[in-house]
Amino acid sequence: MKLFNSLGFLSIGSILFLLPELAPSLCPTDMFGNSVRETWLHVMGLTQVVIGASFLARKAGAEFAGWLERWPELISAQAAGMDFDPVQQAGVPALVRVSAEPFGEVIPMDFKPGWSDQRRAA
Repeated sequence: MKLFNSLGFLSIGSILFLLPELAPSLCPTDMFGNSVRETWLHVMGLTQVVIGASFLARKAGAEFAGWLERWPELISAQAAGMDFDPVQQAGVPALVRVSAEPFGEVIPMDFKPGWSDQRRAA
């Protein structure tokens, strides 16, 4: 399922779930105040919302796993760019911290959940 499809499931499910409140004339009640149509719309709307949200959560998890694979390079790029001052201040000595030590120790490890193997087809 693609992102567009999961957003469609989420939006259609939300509409189905809210339809009895938005248009109560579509869901007539019996003498006990119950409506089978309303119950069916709530169940189907909730089902569609759960399907759409689960695929969105899965996509977000895959993006987060990709970020976890790249974060040591992102941190080292930020640490390297700390000494850059694009605007030199006139008459003010530059207080630049130059350190030969790395920003932080990076511990190599293999983090690869099963669902991160699914890459987008080009």
